[in-house]
Amino acid sequence: MMKKFDRIIAIIKNMEKTSIRPTYEMVLILYEAYVKDGRKPRPEPVKIQEERMDFLEPRNTVPKTEHDRILQEFKDYKNRCNEMLQNVEKVEPIMGKPYLKINMGIGEFEKLKYHLR
Repeated sequence: MMKKFDRIIAIIKNMEKTSIRPTYEMVLILYEAYVKDGRKPRPEPVKIQEERMDFLEPRNTVPKTEHDRILQEFKDYKNRCNEMLQNVEKVEPIMGKPYLKINMGIGEFEKLKYHLR
């Protein structure tokens, strides 16, 4: 038991010698150099933002025809998603976890993969 205590004491002394004391001395040297310097840090001046006058200019506008086209594409996409959700059914097998099955033909699946690319 005494040997274990001696080992622990030796480890602690080694840590003091190699890491704690040198670090403390470096911090002490830096602090003394700062105190001897005597300069106080100057506060940075406050910057005032310039008044912006560009709020009257139009920014990132989309033409109405393009906006209508995007809305139509979104409605079509939403309808396709709803149709696909209507074809989903829940399957509860006798053994195993329940899962969802999509009733979709291979052609429709390939078409969906093509559209999603």
